Amino acid sequence: MQYAESPETRKIMFAGSEDRLKINVPVLDKILDLRRQCAELLGYETWAHYILEDRMIKTPEKASEFLEDLKEKLTPVGQADRKNLLELKKTECDRLNLNFDNELYAWDWRYYDRLYTSKTVNMDNEQIKAHFPVDVVVPAILDIYKELLHVRIEEVPDAVVWHNGSLPPFDQIYI
Repeated sequence: MQYAESPETRKIMFAGSEDRLKINVPVLDKILDLRRQCAELLGYETWAHYILEDRMIKTPEKASEFLEDLKEKLTPVGQADRKNLLELKKTECDRLNLNFDNELYAWDWRYYDRLYTSKTVNMDNEQIKAHFPVDVVVPAILDIYKELLHVRIEEVPDAVVWHNGSLPPFDQIYI
């Protein structure tokens, strides 16, 4: 999506990417139901009340206040970013002879963010990837987790997984 000039192509790719997650809806529904039941059995109003009780924030209300405060502080930053991306979209629409509707869609974000980053930051993801090969980085990160969290990480052969494994190799996934 980040390289597709055509908005329609980006939209189709986005829809396809989002659709792949539908398979998880029944599983997530079951998880949410089980969480609700657990909270109820343990005497909590909601799962959030249960899970936050022993954390620093303590209550869902305080979590909401924190998020609202964060939203207030970050909204001007987001609005400035949106303005920059819309200006870039206008320029691109003019260049490609496309209609500019003064809107940013979910399927537009990666494309215009990549263009904006390439215009404002002298950074090439391909060059960065060359210095951080996945077969070196992933084991290093796992080693850090092992040391920090004092855990053992092992591959589980024939594990039951949510996805059938048809994803591309890690080095072909763009983040």
